[in-house]
Amino acid sequence: MSYKIFALSRPGEKYAKRGFSCQDSSGTCKKNGVQIVAVADGHGADDCFRSEIGAAIAVDTVFREALPLLYDENLPFSEQGIKNFKYTLWQSWRNAVKKDWDSRLAFGGIGEHEPRYELVSEKYRLRYQEESEKYLYTAYGTTLLAAIAIKDELLLLQIGDGSAAVLYANGLFALPVPPDEENFLNVTTSLSDGNADQKIRHAVLPLDRDSACANVASETYPVAVFLSSDGVDDCFPAYRNEEYLYKFYQVLTETAIDKGSEALYEELANNALSEMSDKGSHDDISLGVMLASDREILQKAYREISLPQSRMEEESVEEGEEA
Repeated sequence: MSYKIFALSRPGEKYAKRGFSCQDSSGTCKKNGVQIVAVADGHGADDCFRSEIGAAIAVDTVFREALPLLYDENLPFSEQGIKNFKYTLWQSWRNAVKKDWDSRLAFGGIGEHEPRYELVSEKYRLRYQEESEKYLYTAYGTTLLAAIAIKDELLLLQIGDGSAAVLYANGLFALPVPPDEENFLNVTTSLSDGNADQKIRHAVLPLDRDSACANVASETYPVAVFLSSDGVDDCFPAYRNEEYLYKFYQVLTETAIDKGSEALYEELANNALSEMSDKGSHDDISLGVMLASDREILQKAYREISLPQSRMEEESVEEGEEA
């Protein structure tokens, strides 16, 4: 399966009004038949005073450090291979963070010329000064989502909040990555955790239409993937978050079919994402997108979409009857 891919991040009022740069980072990579989209959301907490750097490093790590380990003609995504990849990804991120920490330390010390360091709690200032080797990763804390398409399989990886939504060829939306019980309200797992490799969740989906349909009556291979930071998710009601997200992605899919993926990117980049943040979460916002290059496949899946729309229409009817 070949995809058209793009990713973008936009700042929100939540951190901009505090003088912070955008805490999110995102990007795409195409190389040797591998297609990758990644989204990272730096925590933005006072003690995580370099979280935007941690997010940028996370995205870069997926592309630069781990990409050579992904392609295996015999076992593209074996369970052991995925386990090894998670560990390598985490360690590569930690190594890059430590390098950044040491380079800044060499040119002036902890927090030198960094306004955000003034907000760090006394507890963490002591930790950074006295036990930096143990705690320095907290300063760069970030979540990470990645979608990696290789040959006939798609690997979804996630640590922390946000979501990885898939539109299948049969018109159904789903969140294939298992949920994380440690994510609750403003608490989330992070690449800065001491055992982060064990907290990275994943899902592997077949991209080969024949193998995907071998044991089922309907087509279940992914024709679109949407990776979103919680800045996107929080624009919609928490109690029906998935339904509203799917409706949003339905609209994006329709736009891509009618106008093309390039036009969709321009609309999101110029206005849509920023307006969503302004009217919704007020948070920094990131979205990564993979759309089937074959327009007919995408169009067929779109025609099958009905559940999210019908539920919202039922709600509108009920509200009208009550009025």
